[in-house]
Amino acid sequence: MYWELEESGKDATYLGFEGGDHYLSNEAHRLQFFKAMDLFLHSYLK
Repeated sequence: MYWELEESGKDATYLGFEGGDHYLSNEAHRLQFFKAMDLFLHSYLK
C-alpha cells in the first residue's frame, strides 16, 4: 500500500523493522511505532 500511495503523490510513511513481527514484540520497534503513530495522530486529528 505504501508504494501505491507514494506513486499517487500521497504523503506516506513506511516503517520497516528488521527482524520484527506483526505483534511488535521487540520493545525498541514498539516504541518507534508508537512515536510515529503519535506524530501522525497529532498531525491529522486537530
